[in-house]
Amino acid sequence: PLKTVAVVVTSADVNGTTLGALARDAKARGVYVESLQRCTQLMSREPWTILQRGDILRIVGAPDDVQR
Repeated sequence: PLKTVAVVVTSADVNGTTLGALARDAKARGVYVESLQRCTQLMSREPWTILQRGDILRIVGAPDDVQR
């Protein structure tokens, strides 16, 4: 079964990173971005979308993968 979780961007390492760069990280394997929300606005999930502190990523994957 798949699990969906909401993750809030708080890390200084992730702040300012693009979704594409984050996807290339080995820790992101097996996890898929379902949506990206900034405040009340849904954002594009394009590789060039820049993440900001406070963004909410809804990710989907196997339970072990989303816990990483």
